[in-house]
Amino acid sequence: MRETLHLCATARLAQTRRATPAARCAWRTPLALTLAQWFDALAEEAALTGIADLPMALDPFAEGLLWEQIIATALADDAALFDIPSMAAAAAEAQALTRVWHLRPAIAALADEARLFTGWQAAFERRCQKAGWIDAAGLQRRLIALIADGAFVLPERIEFHGFDRRTPLEDDLLTALAGRGVEVGEGPSVKPLSLDGRGVGERVAVSPAPPPPPPHPPPGRGGGGAPPPPRPPPHPPQSAPGW
Repeated sequence: MRETLHLCATARLAQTRRATPAARCAWRTPLALTLAQWFDALAEEAALTGIADLPMALDPFAEGLLWEQIIATALADDAALFDIPSMAAAAAEAQALTRVWHLRPAIAALADEARLFTGWQAAFERRCQKAGWIDAAGLQRRLIALIADGAFVLPERIEFHGFDRRTPLEDDLLTALAGRGVEVGEGPSVKPLSLDGRGVGERVAVSPAPPPPPPHPPPGRGGGGAPPPPRPPPHPPQSAPGW
């Protein structure tokens, strides 16, 4: 049986891909993962099989703490004047962007804030190299290089779902997969499931409601409107009993 891996842009899309049955009574659950989940599985495989001695990936919380330490040390006495956690979150996001998009601009062309970040970034990478750590995007770059070098047992076909605009990191992954002879394609779009099991945006047949009865026009004067309903006749008086 031909093995196909479905790489999805979001976790919800991957869940929908696994929950979508084929056009038969019994089917094999498709192997559908997000790109990050697949990279995590490859890193675990590399650690278990000894393919490569990879650094330990920092989770978002640990990476944020490391950025806070680096920024607070760089600002020294002025650290109390700044929102260090927010600056650390922005630095972590900038670090991921530089990894994904291969951003290494010349320092002379940068603004003052960007130059400040490059100093923090250099300190971050020194701390990671000394401790054997790496950020998530950096680990993905390492894994793509291993794929290009012939590491890992790859599926025969990989379908990408929901990647409207690919990043340079994803393009590098596609190049590495093509070099390994993996058939790469764009999977069909699948509507995310709603709580009732129907696809989001799916039309549902609903019986039309009966039209409301026409309202009675208000009674007009001079015969211009509908006559009022007749009043019921009064009850006949009862005769008094004879004495």
